[in-house]
Amino acid sequence: MVLLELVRGRRNCLFQSSGTGNDDTDGNEKCFNSISSEERMVYFPQLALQMHKKMRYMELADPRLEGRVRSEEVEKLVRVALCCVHVGPTLRPSMANVVAMLEGRLPIAEPRIEALEFLRSYGGNVSEASSKLTKVGCAE
Repeated sequence: MVLLELVRGRRNCLFQSSGTGNDDTDGNEKCFNSISSEERMVYFPQLALQMHKKMRYMELADPRLEGRVRSEEVEKLVRVALCCVHVGPTLRPSMANVVAMLEGRLPIAEPRIEALEFLRSYGGNVSEASSKLTKVGCAE
């Protein structure tokens, strides 16, 4: 989760107002409060999985990076992060392997999609959220 938060530059949930397309700019604190009837939560790991399936990694990057990050770097972080949240603990890489993948001493593992489908039970509609994130620059 920490790697995904680093990619995005925020906590792993995002609240969006329905119909406005605007993201809550102070969503970090609201992640732990109730959701109003006009808002819904987008669970970032679920969105990261969807964007991984589509190979659209740069849409996940913190917009404050303003192009100072390469797609390959974002892809590496997202792939490693997704491997770390596999539903089964035995499928997750050890911390030593995570460090080795990030340092380039081990090849980056491929996340097992079937071990990540549990993410679908969190958050809202990912395809709708991804289009809104793209329109507003992935929410600052």
